[in-house]
Amino acid sequence: MPPLPWLGSAEAARAVAIFDKLRLPDVIGRPALAEAAGDWFRDIVRALMGSVEDDGERQVREVFCLTPKKQSKTTYGAALMVTALLMNRRPRAEFLLIGPTKITADLAFDQAAGMIEADPDGFLQKRMFVQEHLKTITDRRTKAQLLIKTFDAKVLTGVKPAGVLLDELHEISKSARAARVIGQIRGGMLPIPESKIAVPALPDLFLPRPRLLTALSHGDVPGEDSVTLVCAPSGFGKTALLSHWAHTTAGTQHATGVAWLDLDPGG
Repeated sequence: MPPLPWLGSAEAARAVAIFDKLRLPDVIGRPALAEAAGDWFRDIVRALMGSVEDDGERQVREVFCLTPKKQSKTTYGAALMVTALLMNRRPRAEFLLIGPTKITADLAFDQAAGMIEADPDGFLQKRMFVQEHLKTITDRRTKAQLLIKTFDAKVLTGVKPAGVLLDELHEISKSARAARVIGQIRGGMLPIPESKIAVPALPDLFLPRPRLLTALSHGDVPGEDSVTLVCAPSGFGKTALLSHWAHTTAGTQHATGVAWLDLDPGG
């Protein structure tokens, strides 16, 4: 792990403290992660959970973890996402833990739900609402949710998560649509507060609509104040269209620059 200024922050220490209190649900005695987890994973917890600046911008946005088999990656991953859910301050945020197969996703959910059940103080049982049939854990305080899903392009298209963990990425990558879906997940994370002014990236497979781009540009008259309203039902590609327009017109005669502000109620 390279030297990072956030590893010693109070937020990083708080994240590790929460992580360490979680207990292994399928081991005799249910030991706490403080004594059962490897130190190598605590640095990941520190880097991800402690790297949020005062302005809300997250500096470490992705971590790629490559370790041998039987290193408790799925268990640690479940603990990381439960920690993220507990530390989250954003109302109704959505966190995803995605496994390549139903078996892996079920194991991840069993670990996450089991850690909540294993809390000897009963705090997690009171705060978290576990829905086994939906593979969902909801924080009663913030209404934020941790959803454990099997990798499926149909299910994951259009999501806007606050955090995502992809378990066994090497298996997920065998899907022909893996790159496209992961790109859409990345794009869906842009509207959250940490990236409130970023223009969303276009998906890998995108159908340009030059007629609509022309119509948008005609509505933007240089030297005049104007407002163009793009209105269509959900799923018709409004965000993709405006993102394409922003990428293609910034710096031209129609626009000297672009500022993107997401106004989702959840953001």
